[in-house]
Amino acid sequence: LTLGVSFAFAIGLFIIVPFFAAKWLTEQTFFFNVLDGVFRIIAFAIYLLFIARMKEIQRVFQYHGAEHMVVHCFEKKKKLTVKNVREFTTLHPRCGTAFLIIVLIVSIIIFSFIWADWWVWKVLFRLVLIPVIAGLSYEALKFSAKHQENALFRALIAPGLWFQKITTKRPDDKQIKVAITALKAVLKKA
Repeated sequence: LTLGVSFAFAIGLFIIVPFFAAKWLTEQTFFFNVLDGVFRIIAFAIYLLFIARMKEIQRVFQYHGAEHMVVHCFEKKKKLTVKNVREFTTLHPRCGTAFLIIVLIVSIIIFSFIWADWWVWKVLFRLVLIPVIAGLSYEALKFSAKHQENALFRALIAPGLWFQKITTKRPDDKQIKVAITALKAVLKKA
């Protein structure tokens, strides 16, 4: 039930509300699709800024930052110690936040090719294409993270890093220890 309510809330906030806000402003297909995408990004930003004010979520964001710092340390082949982990940033190019931003950008591009006249078809296309957009976005994230030296791919990653300034915070030493323990547990199973 919780999952169903959460899914309905996400569809309402990030698909339905931006859709009808854009529809209210224009019916011209290209501008409608661009506005719809921009409104989705704005809704996402407002949502993040809103939840970032919650004390419990701030703590989650510290753990998120610890996770990124530990992954950076591991990728640089340094020993996983609190001192070594502290040297790294909380921002990571392959983060789920970056993935969501790429999803929003890719959805603007994909939806700009949908030229259905009836609004019901437009909404249905947005729902049905979620897996396609997610798959394309995942591949774009992986590819761009491997090619960060290229200016085009750095530009693709940049919005995700900007949003991570909301979704990651500097952790305390205990949180770093938890992240180290979690990574070591995962590595044992790999």
